[in-house]
Amino acid sequence: MEAPAEYIFASLLMLGPLAAIAIWSDLREMLIRNWLTGSFAMIATILSAALLEWPEVAYRLAFALFVMVSVYFAFALGRMGGGDAKLLGAVAISLGLWGFLEYLFILALCTLVVLLLHRVVGRFVRPRDPEEKWASFHRMKHFPFGVTIGLSYLGYMISLSLDTL
Repeated sequence: MEAPAEYIFASLLMLGPLAAIAIWSDLREMLIRNWLTGSFAMIATILSAALLEWPEVAYRLAFALFVMVSVYFAFALGRMGGGDAKLLGAVAISLGLWGFLEYLFILALCTLVVLLLHRVVGRFVRPRDPEEKWASFHRMKHFPFGVTIGLSYLGYMISLSLDTL
């Protein structure tokens, strides 16, 4: 099912700022807080329930559960942070199965670009103030995957909104 324009614009307006906060938080602290992922999931669920048909809402919630169980294994193996896993589950609620599959393609491309940029910037840019710590640039063996999750979500939703104009 293709999402109606009002769902796309409402999601971008209400979930876009949360995605931006997740990007900032993951770059700054290498941490995506529970209130953020919980708010994202709750708002995505409310928007789905208000603007989509009920069978679609049920499919989205079931699919989000599947995504959460799937990414739990990456978390358990230490390949992904818990906040990243929860954020992906919340994104799955917002996008549904077919939207999430399209989103994964954008996520893969975005991950490659952000990984390269993050590594280059981390080598050459140092904080001016010694007290200013950007955790993602001080833990070079870790990658702020929440940055790519958030950027990909914003990019995907903006492209959907431009398609509806």
